[in-house]
Amino acid sequence: MLFTKEFYDVMEQFEKYAKQNVKMGSMGLKKEQTENWGKKWYYCDGFANEAFKIFLAGYSFGKVV
Repeated sequence: MLFTKEFYDVMEQFEKYAKQNVKMGSMGLKKEQTENWGKKWYYCDGFANEAFKIFLAGYSFGKVV
């Protein structure tokens, strides 16, 4: 799913949600370089990155169910 339109749509939805609901550090929603995404480093901010991984897991679970 990485680098697909679906992935970018999930990332966009997360960013809308995160602005109001996720405590972030100074890096906020600044994205990591795409070559780091395979290592599950999506955002430079650790809080945002962990929240996105949880969001992505919930999205994936929802697709399965």
